[in-house]
Parts: sequence; C-alpha cells; structure tokens
Amino acid sequence: MKAAIAGCGVMGSTHAAAYKAKGVEVAAVCDRDYARAEELARRFGCAAYSGFGELLGAHSPDIVSICTPAAGHLDAILRACAKKCAIVCEKPFVVDMNEAHVAAKAVSDAGVVFRIGFKMRYESVYAAAAEVVRSGEIGALRYVFISHFQPSSEPPWYMDIGVTTELLIHSFDIAGWLFGRLPRSVRMTSSYELGKSGEDKSTVELDYAEGRKALIVGGYMPGFPPIRGKHDFVFQFIGEKGYVAGKRNGSVAVFSPARVESFVPAEVNAFEQEMTDVLRAVAGEEAGGATLEDALRSQRILEAALASAKKGAAVSL
Repeated sequence: MKAAIAGCGVMGSTHAAAYKAKGVEVAAVCDRDYARAEELARRFGCAAYSGFGELLGAHSPDIVSICTPAAGHLDAILRACAKKCAIVCEKPFVVDMNEAHVAAKAVSDAGVVFRIGFKMRYESVYAAAAEVVRSGEIGALRYVFISHFQPSSEPPWYMDIGVTTELLIHSFDIAGWLFGRLPRSVRMTSSYELGKSGEDKSTVELDYAEGRKALIVGGYMPGFPPIRGKHDFVFQFIGEKGYVAGKRNGSVAVFSPARVESFVPAEVNAFEQEMTDVLRAVAGEEAGGATLEDALRSQRILEAALASAKKGAAVSL
C-alpha cells in the first residue's frame, strides 16, 4: 500500500511517521513551501512536489493524508476522490457547511474510505472512559464536562483560527461520539484577544435534549503553568447511575454501583492507533474511527458555535 501526504508541517510529518510505523510506503509529499516538502521527502525517501495536483498526476497512491490548512481541504478532497484514493483529512473538515456538503457528496459518489483526524478518541484515558460509558456501568449518559487549557503560543495557524477551531473541536467530537447524535442547540461565549493580552478562550454549551448536555471550556491563557507532558485536559462523564472522570495522560476514576476504582490505562501512540483503524477500513475490514458522518457533525457544531459567539445567543441545529 502506498500513501501520499498533502501538507508537510507538524501534522504531515506525524502522518508520515504513522504510515511508516504501520508498514505503509510514503510515496510522495507536497507543500506550497517546496523546501518543506523536500525536507520531509528526504526523511522518508520519497518524491516531493509543490502542488497536490502535480503529485496526483505523477502518482496513484492508495491513500492520501490531507494535512493542509482547512482552506485547502475541499480542493484536495475533490482531487483525491477523482483518483479513487482513500482519504484521511485533518480537522476541521472544511471551511464551512457549503464546502462540507460538496466534499461529502464527492466522497459518497466516489465510494472511497474517508476518515477525519480526531485522534483524541484514541488517547488511552478517553478510550478507557468511553468503554466504561458504553458498557452501561454508569447508566445512560447525561452530562459530558471537558476542560482543556494550554499556555499561549503564536505559530502561524494559531493567529488564523483560534482555540475553538484548533482545540475545542476535538471535544465537540468526543461529545458527539459519546451521545451519538447532534445537539439540538449550541451556545458559545468567547474571548479572542491575541493581539492584546494573548488570551483566547471559549465556553461552549451543547444541549442534546432530554436533560443531556455537554459543557466544554478551554483556551490559550497567558501564565498557564507550562507543565511538561499532556496534563492539560480533564473530563467527567456523568450517567444516571455513576460517573467516570480522568485527566489526559493520567488516571481514570470510575464511580458506579459496581466499583469505586482508579487506574492508569497503558499509554498508546494515538496516531498509530488511529492509522490502524484507517488501514483496516481501506482493507475492507470492520473498523472504528471518525467517519464522514462525524466530520459533518463536528463541522455543524463548529459553525453553530462560531455563529453563536457572534450573535450572543444560542443557535439551533
């Protein structure tokens, strides 16, 4: 199996490493910054191009990873569909719901495997907590609470898209993954002052009806303690009979009628775990992962959240 990668930044490099770990040949990479494409190509012994169209004109990969900024996703998806390539697309799916519908139709018409990059699902604490929820041990899920704060930083993408699109969209996916549906309404308040204080934070309320809700808070904060490792994410999932709580790269605590227990799940490489499911799907095997439906759901929530912040009121879905 051969792979190609569009976008040779941090995510493109991460995808290339995950492919290599799974025995998939990285045949070609591309980036508008050709020097960056050349650098990644040297590391993985493959061809480099400045454009995705040029790459697909010279190669016929089985699978492509789209790791460019979101503004380039639709064009890359359409080109990959025309070549009947399986697709792994980094989040956010596309720029808006108009593009989302076009991309979804192209994927459906081409009949190709599509996965959106929500690797948080594969992080050990989330995977373990989700297993507890799905087992029914804590009863029907009622509330999802997630907090994700990080120190401020200013790489190029950060100035353009902000915390909701870059970080909190992962939590939108986690809530949808656990509840298995769209919320009926979204309300977001946000502070975006990168040019002044360097702060960018949001609070998002998702109402799933029947008393089921998600509350997601997070942001980039000046002075947030720069502790090494990934200890910036805490969560609690509350059911009708009990709850499960955890912290990223840490322990999971279960409080249910059957047990009161804390444990530390074995740490995994989330990207490699995600790639395992992608490759199983390409091989026609039953596999997990965030699908086209999940991509559309996350895009709808993201668009509603941004509209809510601008409007100053909840937005119905």
